[in-house]
Amino acid sequence: LTRDDGDYASFLGTADSFTGATEKKLCSSHTFSLASGKETTPGELFPDSQSELKDLFRSGFQAMIKEKPDEFYRDAETQLERQLGNVGFYLTKDGVAFYLPPESIAPANAGLVSFEVTYDFP
Repeated sequence: LTRDDGDYASFLGTADSFTGATEKKLCSSHTFSLASGKETTPGELFPDSQSELKDLFRSGFQAMIKEKPDEFYRDAETQLERQLGNVGFYLTKDGVAFYLPPESIAPANAGLVSFEVTYDFP
């Protein structure tokens, strides 16, 4: 449970699966409006357009890649462009965190690649 404030409940789950000698990291998140009981989307939570959200995702992950390039795949920025439609999110006590599926732009040992934006929900 990453946030439960009376308006929203947000969850982040991670797991490791093993198939033979191959380990795969899995990650999923869900955010629910407690008023409606329905799962929310970024489009319902934020006034930004899809294009503006993708720009935010791009700039946030690019900043991480530039800060610690050795922790990411050599072609991380190219992979990022392919993964912008797969960005997940979960709410935190201070705002919202955006993440990419494990191993999409960084090796598994990098852990969950995410960044947080401070945000006050109405």
